Order: sequence, then C-alpha cells, then structure tokens
Amino acid sequence: MLQSPPSTPLVTIGIPCYQCAAHLPALLRSIHAQTYPHWEVVAVDDGSTDGTRDLLRQWESPRIRVVLDDTNRGLSHRLNQIAHLANGTLLARTDADDLMMPTRLQRQVDAFTQDPSLDVVSSGCYVVDDHNHLRGMRVIPNLARTAAEVMLRNGPSHPTVMSTTSWARRNSYRCHWRRGEDFDLWIRTVEHSNIRYLPEALHVIREDPQFDCAKYLRTIRDHQQVIRDYFRGVSSPSLRLAVELRLLSRKLIYPMAHRLGIASALAARRNRTLPHELVDEVQQVLAAFCLPGAKTRSAS
Repeated sequence: MLQSPPSTPLVTIGIPCYQCAAHLPALLRSIHAQTYPHWEVVAVDDGSTDGTRDLLRQWESPRIRVVLDDTNRGLSHRLNQIAHLANGTLLARTDADDLMMPTRLQRQVDAFTQDPSLDVVSSGCYVVDDHNHLRGMRVIPNLARTAAEVMLRNGPSHPTVMSTTSWARRNSYRCHWRRGEDFDLWIRTVEHSNIRYLPEALHVIREDPQFDCAKYLRTIRDHQQVIRDYFRGVSSPSLRLAVELRLLSRKLIYPMAHRLGIASALAARRNRTLPHELVDEVQQVLAAFCLPGAKTRSAS
C-alpha cells in the first residue's frame, strides 16, 4: 500500500476503462505531470477489445493498480468497484479519454484541507475534440443545491469530481442507469452533501464536434426514468410540470436542430470562448500530454 506523509492525504485516481486505447496514454501522462505528488491510480478495464488492456499492462506499476475483467459490466459498476478498491482518503474521478490539468489534484486537495467538512469538490473544465483542439471552457454559473435544481439544470460536472472515499462508498451508483448514473447520484445526494465548486478549469473533457442525436436521446430517456422514480415520493405538481417541460423541450429541440444541421453548433454554445493567449497556453499544456512517445514516469 502506498504511504503518504501523516498530514497529507493520499488521492486515489479512479479510471474506468472501456475501448479507450486511443486516449488513455495521454491521460496517464497528465496524471504523472500533476503538481500534487501523493496519488495512486486504480484503473479497471470493463471488457475492452481494442488494445486498452495491453496498454494498462504496460503502464502498471506500484502507483498504478490495474484490474482486468473480460465482462462489460458498465460504468456505474466500475465506479462502485473503484471506490472499494481505493486506498486514498480522497477519490478523484476521471473518464479514460479525459486529461487533467497539472494543478487539478493540488487545487482540490487544498479545498479539502481548508474545509474538512467537504464531501465533494468539482471544477470547471476545458473542452477538446478527438484531435485535442480546444473548443472552449465549460463552467457552472450556479451549482445545484437541491434535488429540484439538479433536475432543472444538472449537478456538478461528473468527471471533474473529487470526493472523500468514505462519501463515495456511502453513496454508490445505481447500476441500472446506463446514461443517467451521475444525474441520479446528484438527485439522491446533493441535499445532504457539502459540495464546493471551483470555477477554474482543472480538467479536460472530450466532445465530438458531430452531435450524436441517438446518444443524446438515450440520455434523455434515462433522465426521464430517474425523475419518475424520484417523483414517487414528491407531491409538488408545479415542480413536476417544470421538470417535464424542460425534458420535453430538450427532447424536441435537439432532434429538430439535428435535422436542420445545426445541433452541433447549438451544443457548442455551452462552451465559453477563451482569449487567444489562454488558448495558446492551454494548447501547449495539452500538446505535452498528447505527443506520441512522451511517456513520463514519476518516482514511485
């Protein structure tokens, strides 16, 4: 087991992996570039067939624990599994095709150090395409604090989250949601969790410039089911109407925009445009992670 200084928390970085061979090395390089040194990785493969498993074996080390499974059990199952495998006091989420900005772990650990009552710390994020071109920055102007607010505007950005490991174990994902596991989690937990949001972009997510309407509609269907499940114990007709109208508008607007060929532009409006000098700075950081053959190793 990794040890860290008594006053310094060990952070477990959890990576659920499925068909991510194209982007996984860049993520691992970004982890090795973190300014915060006291981390371990738990990477769990979910039945990949694209070379992901071979890459994980190549990167396995005392700091990177690899778990391989031939069966595809889904993201929620793997996230729950990672929480129970974690040695760290804190657990950092990331998707396998994401990247971490160099100060992500340090900034989030600092937040927990300043306020030990925190359960979850999330952040803003940069958005890139599959070729690592920066598309903008995603922020959350007003973090949802109630279940109703989550239903109306979603919760924290899932891949940016760091939580206490004990919180993650107490609040497991429900595995029957394939496209709404985080939406369901925040509805169930937001009102009894101490969540802080850091507006700076500490994480990098990928967004396909070509809008996937079928995937979007699957997400909406799961969200509808999550909400109907939640509303069994809620007797507020006005809240239900507001939430149902929001989902209906999304269900109608994006497919219509897709048919008109403007869905990608509509989706991209969620991303804030950045100043040119900041774009250049961020692109240089990303390029260092994404260069072939640029694998770096930290001391174990």
